[in-house]
Amino acid sequence: MLATLDNLRAGLWELAPLGLHLGRGWRLFVVLFAYGLVLGVVADVLAVPGFIVASAYHDTPAALAGVFLVIAGGGLAVLGLVAISTLLLPAIVTATDRGGVRQGLAVPGIVAAVRTQPQPALVAGLLLVVAYALQSAGSLACGVGMVFTLGYSPPLMAAVLNRYEGEAGRTLGGS
Repeated sequence: MLATLDNLRAGLWELAPLGLHLGRGWRLFVVLFAYGLVLGVVADVLAVPGFIVASAYHDTPAALAGVFLVIAGGGLAVLGLVAISTLLLPAIVTATDRGGVRQGLAVPGIVAAVRTQPQPALVAGLLLVVAYALQSAGSLACGVGMVFTLGYSPPLMAAVLNRYEGEAGRTLGGS
């Protein structure tokens, strides 16, 4: 995806050459893994004590509080995952690609980039949802269709991110 994004940035409407492009992708993996880990820990801070309370006091009104904490932890995880994987993802990818792991993990900078011009981030996020759906569509056909759909999503994601960078840069007075 990042190699195709580089081609698009250079004005070339070509897919990346075939092969494993692991040179820069590891930084994005580390950043997204860190966000997922923090999100999981925060959700578990609510869900685990709720599970313990619900298990210890089952069949009592106190168990309801535990069940509420488990639901709140799961809901928080889902909301955080949706925020990271759609609205914030274009800014995270751009920051990580341009500034490395440290920039990708700079939450205030990421949020500020999205808050300054939310429309490009929202449009890119919604288009990334379409790319995720395209990528997942193959697994709905018993995994066989995955051979046909998996190759389309990274170039689509690269095109969405290229458009996001152009729109966000234009609205912020950049390129």
